[in-house]
Amino acid sequence: MAGWRIRWESVAREFVKAINRHDLETLATLMPEEHRFIDSLGRVVEGREKVRAGWVEYFRMVSDYSIELQETFIRGPVVVMLDWRRAVMRWTDN
Repeated sequence: MAGWRIRWESVAREFVKAINRHDLETLATLMPEEHRFIDSLGRVVEGREKVRAGWVEYFRMVSDYSIELQETFIRGPVVVMLDWRRAVMRWTDN
């Protein structure tokens, strides 16, 4: 029973590592087709390609974005990670 817990946590941690490297290809391979992303404001993006496209834009806007995990909670296939984020926003007129 603990095997699934380790698997989900491992995938989530690999996801964070890929974000910190800005590695879009690894992010995409870690996401199922029906991936669901909920941001800190509660906005939801659904679908691997839509989420990947969002990361493309976000990394373009926040080129130094990184995550430092603080706590992880797991219930079944749901993994919640609390973190500190580091980033400097760069605004452009285009």
